Amino acid sequence: MTVDRRQKILNLINSKGEVRLSELKKFFPDVSEMTLRRDLMYLESQNKLIRVHGGARSINSLSAGEYDFNRSMLENIAAKEKIARIATRYLVENTSTFIDAGTTLMTFAKQIPNIRLYVITNAPNIAIELLKRSNIEIILLGGNLNHHTISSSGPFALKNLQSLNIDLAFLSIGGYSISAGFTNPNIYDNEIKSYVIKNAKKKIMLMDSSKFNKSLPFTLAQPEEIDILITDKKPDDNILEEFEKKGVEVVYDL
Repeated sequence: MTVDRRQKILNLINSKGEVRLSELKKFFPDVSEMTLRRDLMYLESQNKLIRVHGGARSINSLSAGEYDFNRSMLENIAAKEKIARIATRYLVENTSTFIDAGTTLMTFAKQIPNIRLYVITNAPNIAIELLKRSNIEIILLGGNLNHHTISSSGPFALKNLQSLNIDLAFLSIGGYSISAGFTNPNIYDNEIKSYVIKNAKKKIMLMDSSKFNKSLPFTLAQPEEIDILITDKKPDDNILEEFEKKGVEVVYDL
């Protein structure tokens, strides 16, 4: 029964490309929503589909980059949502605000209210999300588009950025360690991030706690180069002490 139902769910999703949970409930009226959610979780664990908010998409309908990004969106969901809620407190109306690429920043973008902002971003998916807010003016940087991070970088993107003023920047990062500082796996994205860190008036780093004590190939910045770190729970004492010593405000409580 369970195997048969899951196969029917998979066939339906593959035929339609994407199915909402509410649609599945209509197809299986005698099955609880919780059971259907478990079915989707199981099928995703078998790499048969990718869950999205409110439903699931066929793997066949996703590019490799979309697949990676959507899987990453489902990692540490509670932590990212908490960070995003905290970050919205730091938005200031009528400012030029840079929003970096990445799944934590995408979660943040979904929670931004319809206030008057001038948003600069190198993430087309974040720009599309913010188009839903009529009061937000959006500047999308051009350049070479990375399929996996869904972000633009390179000399054209950097040239676009150099002509703009940035009051406030929300940034993402791959890891942090006391020995290496803030690190990333992609040197091309670092060029954009590095420029923003050097030129924005106020810099806020959004980073979930799984990235502490993690060192990646390319160092982006040291703690003293940012103003605020937002995370989901209190860092280890030695890390917290390091940030406080460098004058960084660490925020982890709603």
